[in-house]
Amino acid sequence: MNPTATGRAALLMGALSLATCAAWAQALPDANAVARYAQALLDEQGIDPQGPGLTLLVARGDTLLLLNADAWLETGALQRLHDRMQREDRLALVAPTLLYPDGRQQFVWSPERGVAGEALQQVRNRFEGRRWAHGSALRALSRMVGRLWYTAACVLVRTEAFHAVGGFDRGFFMYFEDVDLCVRLEDAGWRLGQEPAAVVRHSGGFTRHPHVDDVYRPSQLRYYALHRPPWEARLVERRLRRRYGDEAVDGWLRQDGRS
Repeated sequence: MNPTATGRAALLMGALSLATCAAWAQALPDANAVARYAQALLDEQGIDPQGPGLTLLVARGDTLLLLNADAWLETGALQRLHDRMQREDRLALVAPTLLYPDGRQQFVWSPERGVAGEALQQVRNRFEGRRWAHGSALRALSRMVGRLWYTAACVLVRTEAFHAVGGFDRGFFMYFEDVDLCVRLEDAGWRLGQEPAAVVRHSGGFTRHPHVDDVYRPSQLRYYALHRPPWEARLVERRLRRRYGDEAVDGWLRQDGRS
């Protein structure tokens, strides 16, 4: 396989959703074909292939590496993630320690997505630079409101588990794909974990765009409809209607075929 084409394919795939990347990895194994197809779609959609905060999916043997385009692995990180996965048969996903380029610790796990979990995370966001915000005591508190999930900025996923749960839900685009995957893996009896000795640098999240809500909110509504109690889904929808208006929310629901 042509190394240049492989690198270009990975870069181009980084500008699209996880679900799209997974579909291409299965349907277009040849790197040149992936690159040509990706470029055509990027041109059509006007997407910048070098935009930050977008995820690559790289398949190798029995594992899949999910890695944001603005993240890079330190020496030995991938081997440590792989070794941890090989030691535990039911471990489907393993996350590293995430650091900003300047060495500050970055969130790699979050409380369960739900009304209580999101409220807890909003408080936690103000203290990301504090060691305790990443520690075992807060993990234990977070587990009281539900299961933890890991960001796909960088995770190693067992291929067997990924395919067993049907891969990524293609109804999500750019947001909530990783949360949804974590939920379905655990529902199927797999476990999630972290390997602190594996270190990955991540320059940051997706730069906020004036129209980011048009991408984020449809996925948020879909996630609550699929995975949260009905009262929570209704509460979130009501809050969004008060904030953005009925027309906006109805449009987001139509994207998911629910309005």
